[in-house]
Amino acid sequence: SGTLCWEEFQDSFQDVEMTKMWMLLDFAPFECRELFKLLDDGDGEIETNEFFEGLSRMKGPAQSKDVFRLQKTLSKLQLTLNENFGLEPAFADETESQRGMSKGSVASKPW
Repeated sequence: SGTLCWEEFQDSFQDVEMTKMWMLLDFAPFECRELFKLLDDGDGEIETNEFFEGLSRMKGPAQSKDVFRLQKTLSKLQLTLNENFGLEPAFADETESQRGMSKGSVASKPW
């Protein structure tokens, strides 16, 4: 049908031959739920294009710039949430120390 539901995806990790293929792609059976969630766009099924696009994006180790990009995006999201909802940063002490600030000082945007 061109899609995989959770049960079909999970079954592929229990099949001996498919498990060997998953291991060649560096995915262990205990990772199948997380992998499904990462590949699924939220409709509960993985379409062929989601599957191959997702696996190709996960191939290889993360580069420092990828990790840095993710950190920046999360920092921006945290700041937006704090400003819009009056939330306190979850990691205020860590964030301030990373910026070389003392508690109570006003931060400028790092981006």
